[in-house]
Amino acid sequence: MKYTLRSFALAAFFFAFVGSAHAATFTAGEHYTLANTEHLTSNLYAAGSDVSILGTVFGDTLLGGSKILINGAITGDVFAAGNTIDVLSSISGDVRVVGATITIGSIVNGDVVVAGGTVHLLAGSVVKGDVLIAGGTVSLDGAVEGSVRIMGGTVSLEGPIKGNVDLKGSEKVNFGTTGTIGGYFHYAAPKPLTIRDGAIRGE
Repeated sequence: MKYTLRSFALAAFFFAFVGSAHAATFTAGEHYTLANTEHLTSNLYAAGSDVSILGTVFGDTLLGGSKILINGAITGDVFAAGNTIDVLSSISGDVRVVGATITIGSIVNGDVVVAGGTVHLLAGSVVKGDVLIAGGTVSLDGAVEGSVRIMGGTVSLEGPIKGNVDLKGSEKVNFGTTGTIGGYFHYAAPKPLTIRDGAIRGE
């Protein structure tokens, strides 16, 4: 099997990071797939060019790769670094990811902390905790039950947010026709923002 320098570097980082961990699964290579028929009853640490999690992980996941897909349930936290990261399944804990293009289209029971070039919270997704995003283009079409803080270039708010919203450093802000904010709304943008009546319910 061919191994890339990136895989070795990521693997070295993982082993150093979790060297004292117990009940863990470690893997590094060009490609890694946890099939949808597989279930891990341990933490998972995986590095590779392509990493696909289709089965269930009863624990935390720490993933690194060019393309990362999570389409299987994770009962713990998700930590990931890569180029393209898609989180499309239920996550019981937090999601903390760094990448160029990041998509979240699932239910996340904890917080979401993201740094990326393009970040998209899909319609139908739900984050039950808080959201912290640093990105170039940020689109929040899903629901957030906590508060939201965004540092981004272009920001679009289309989904309902129950808590406060704080936008900083935004070049352009689009407040959609379906977006609502249950708490306070603070933003800094070069152009005034048009917000329909009743969209912001905090004082």
